[in-house]
Amino acid sequence: MYPLIRTDCRDTDSIQQRQKGELEYLVFPKLEETGVVEHLFTTRTGGVSNGIYSTMNLSFSRGDDLECVRENYRRIGEVLGTDPEHMVASKQTHTTNIHLVTKADAGNGITRPSVYDDIDGLATDIPGIALVTFYADCVPLYFVDPVHMAIGLAHSGWRGTVAGMGACMVRYMQEHFNSRPEELVAAIGPSICVDCYEVSEEVAEQFKNLNAGAIDISCDSGDSGGFSFEMPGGGSVTVTNMGGGPGGGSGGGTSGGPGGGMDFGGFFGFGQEEESEAVTLTSEDCDDLATFVSGISATTISYSTTASVEGGDMTSASYYTIAGVEDNYAAISNLEMAIGDFLTEGNNESKEKVCVLGATVAKEIFGSAYDAYDGIVYIDGRPYIVSGVLSEMGTVASGISPDTAIYIPYETGIKYITGTNISPTITVIAEDVNQVDTVMTDVESALKESYPNTTFTISDAGSKMEAASASNETLTLLLISMAVIVFIVGGIGIMNVLFVSIKERTNEIGILKALGCSRKDILLEFLLEASFTSLVGAVLGVLVALGITPFVQLFNVRVSLSVQGAVLSLLFGVLTGSIFGFYPAYKASRLIPVEALNQE
Repeated sequence: MYPLIRTDCRDTDSIQQRQKGELEYLVFPKLEETGVVEHLFTTRTGGVSNGIYSTMNLSFSRGDDLECVRENYRRIGEVLGTDPEHMVASKQTHTTNIHLVTKADAGNGITRPSVYDDIDGLATDIPGIALVTFYADCVPLYFVDPVHMAIGLAHSGWRGTVAGMGACMVRYMQEHFNSRPEELVAAIGPSICVDCYEVSEEVAEQFKNLNAGAIDISCDSGDSGGFSFEMPGGGSVTVTNMGGGPGGGSGGGTSGGPGGGMDFGGFFGFGQEEESEAVTLTSEDCDDLATFVSGISATTISYSTTASVEGGDMTSASYYTIAGVEDNYAAISNLEMAIGDFLTEGNNESKEKVCVLGATVAKEIFGSAYDAYDGIVYIDGRPYIVSGVLSEMGTVASGISPDTAIYIPYETGIKYITGTNISPTITVIAEDVNQVDTVMTDVESALKESYPNTTFTISDAGSKMEAASASNETLTLLLISMAVIVFIVGGIGIMNVLFVSIKERTNEIGILKALGCSRKDILLEFLLEASFTSLVGAVLGVLVALGITPFVQLFNVRVSLSVQGAVLSLLFGVLTGSIFGFYPAYKASRLIPVEALNQE
């Protein structure tokens, strides 16, 4: 995730009001701290326009005096350290279209007519170019990549928000500038607030369809654990059985673990199972939930496992996550197709060997989504026709990415890959995002009525985000603690080695001093020796990391290596050697030549 700056005019740490001459504007200190970008958000004050346009009007198409508008842009340029000839304006129509700004675009929409339409986002890595977007009550989104020296500016109204304008900009910057989401600094600019904005039912329905307010429900029957199949969307209730017996596990990124658990065939007292009997959730259980729990708009069932995959440009088999899903899974999970179609009900009923590839999988196997479409992959040795490829989505909050999964019909997977020993997940969609708490309570009550001895873990999207944040903080502290321990232990080791070396080379030090070497020379020699020793250790550590990464990935552990990380490791090694090597080197430099020469 990228650092997010929330806009609140009362919070001067997030946003500040400033003035230059007559021009009043807003800035984000965190964006300034990057040292990469000059920016501002205008107010209506500080321009030269008159009447209904007073005073800082920036539109050329509303009837204002054009010279006044040009002067307003000139004043903005003075603050930004540029001029209107180097500004580039959007042409907004509430899309998610993004334009890559080059030097040739300079002045577009400002000093000359715009040459494009339907552009709500601008991005560039060209120094000296100023991006301009326009807002009434919609949301401005600022993005800064201080590593790759790139910026993005996006207009996100409700349509853009529904369509994921922010995520679109992040993916765009990844593609064009090699930006990493975790390195981006983002700010949400001033916009209309919830107290001032009433939406129509049509708009409300659009946001309901985003599945906001996800709820995950898992149960622990007391045996070995299982895993929840996380959906890359929100507004859902997930019911997962966990118990004894082999089966699937979480979807979209990890392989299965122990399965078994509950049987919803006896849901709400229409049957009763022995407590020790291993059972599996079915499609009929989805129907039971939809029937007996109010406030549910859709249900689906899914499972996942890993399997050997061959085909395309691959020279050898690799293991991928295989997710068995129903035809409505894509709609519930907000998956978008880059090409082709998602799985159909007919595919599932006929147990057809067809599949849909995640974006990353398609690139790895075939080179591109276009080449993958209508191609053939072999899963566990059986041929599957590629009916479509998903659009790139990135990693979701759970750490599971649809990009790295292969989706097949639910019944097909049971017949050819997993058999009946699966641990599926039932996902139901809350009809009203404002009633998520009620749905959580009702689902828990229903499950407790059927399975009184089962413990359920219930969490909504907010709880998961808080838990993820807390987990990240804990992990960060753990990594810092480990780094400190490594620093101290490694440093002490280097110090001891250097002390031994000095003791064995005392006569040598005496001879060097007798020949005219200064204390500074002796200090520098041993300090360089310590730094070089730690540098060699750091290099070996980086090489070991590169060597074991492929083996770690075989266990579906996500590992991301970077050049920056390797460089930091080397610098850390040199720093450790320099700090802990200083004292032994200092002691060596203080040796008296006569005493050193007489030392046995």
